[in-house]
Amino acid sequence: MIVIGLNASFYFGGGDASACLIIDGKIVGACEEERFTRIKHGRHQIPINSIKWLIKKGNISIRDVDVIALNTIGNDNFKNTLIEFFLQEFGCLPKKFKFYNHQLCHAASAYWGSGWKNSAILSFDYSGDGLCGGFYEGINGKIKTLDEILT
Repeated sequence: MIVIGLNASFYFGGGDASACLIIDGKIVGACEEERFTRIKHGRHQIPINSIKWLIKKGNISIRDVDVIALNTIGNDNFKNTLIEFFLQEFGCLPKKFKFYNHQLCHAASAYWGSGWKNSAILSFDYSGDGLCGGFYEGINGKIKTLDEILT
């Protein structure tokens, strides 16, 4: 399975545009758009340079990508803009786009990176998908939402 993970936005406040390429569960590469554009935090961007760099590094094409995973649920306007963007930049689409709750992505990163089987997890940042945080429970590789903190 080939997955490209994105942190991307077209809206005010979105920043740190970045991309990661995972092939068959192995991280092939990860980079932030600011390394290419020299614009600190890469605000309001789709990380096109990062995506192109990862595709070259992985010796793949967008057609080979099984999933583009984004750390936001987004809205229909964002999803449509993203589709238009890929069609314009690459002339094709990946097989699938998947959108994940922003705060749950923070929790997953902390939990699965910890090595712990069971954990209490707190995610707390400025905002994402209408939330500024959440309380989660990680048990045997699965994460359960206990409560969410509204923005």
